[in-house]
Amino acid sequence: NEDLKVKVNRFLGAGNTTNIYSVTNIEEGIEYALRLPKNDFHYIYSTNQLYPVLEHYNVVIPKRFTPIDSNFILTEVIDIAFDMTTFFEDIVDESNNTIALEAKEALFQFAKSTAMFESIGDFNGTQLVYSKEKKMWVLLDWMNSYELFNPFRRQYLFTKQNITNLDHSKFISEKGLSLIEEIQSLIVDERIILEEIDESFFKLLSSNPKAHFKEGIAFKWNTSKFKDKFKNEFLIKNIGNIDNLELVEKDFQEIKKMFKFYDSESVPLLTFQLKSAKTKKTYIRTVLEDNSLFSFAKREILNQTKSQFFELGGTNEELNELIKLLDKDMKTCKESMKLFF
Repeated sequence: NEDLKVKVNRFLGAGNTTNIYSVTNIEEGIEYALRLPKNDFHYIYSTNQLYPVLEHYNVVIPKRFTPIDSNFILTEVIDIAFDMTTFFEDIVDESNNTIALEAKEALFQFAKSTAMFESIGDFNGTQLVYSKEKKMWVLLDWMNSYELFNPFRRQYLFTKQNITNLDHSKFISEKGLSLIEEIQSLIVDERIILEEIDESFFKLLSSNPKAHFKEGIAFKWNTSKFKDKFKNEFLIKNIGNIDNLELVEKDFQEIKKMFKFYDSESVPLLTFQLKSAKTKKTYIRTVLEDNSLFSFAKREILNQTKSQFFELGGTNEELNELIKLLDKDMKTCKESMKLFF
């Protein structure tokens, strides 16, 4: 709700691009953390876009209460004992510190649960914090980018550079460096298991694409190797060649949320989506909302699928709604799209 009314309690902190406040929802009386941009809403957009991916992989992040198209972010408030940089610089050597021991074990668990990631946008030692209440490490902030691990490379979230936030002058003790090596070794072992899981499912999918296609969309691919194979072989090369494959709007939304398509890569998927449309309204909304292609490329796809559009028919009421939709969106529509319609 963009008209949410809150009472501001206190300033919690700031990143490079946003400020975070403790607020209380006046109607509910519940405390939340409110994140607002310092000057550019693009940074809120960037953070929001990666939420579905992090949630898909069950990364420990603050629970959100706003949609991904919101101009602000409302989450649960996280109690912060210390961040990862502070842990490695000041706390890791305190062997008799109960919280330090708990945090170390929790860090192993976080590293294991995120072993599939080579990178998460802007991941560094100040963004990952330890919560005494949850007894877990929580990732507070990120940018809209990530990479799953490539079995042919050895890249990790947990490196000295990330932990010290690229400040090479900061000191990490021998015990801290040893802990980093231990974490990386744990990640290597976990990735062996994750690659086997991907390979096993991909073989199952290949044996019966129609039966397992939707599972492939929702599957938690752990490696860039097999996720890219699924995208290339099933979402690009063969999406129009699987007999009696039926996808609904939710399936297409999930595909676009979890897979990136570059330039002409999205042509087969968009063509299949338009051919799958059940109503004229769905067909046109798909065209207007798609951001994967330039207008001239989209126009070619429309020429190939327009017979499907005309065959869909519709009641007078539906067609009147359609006219309103086009009247509303034509103002921002590209010229070549206006000509087509």
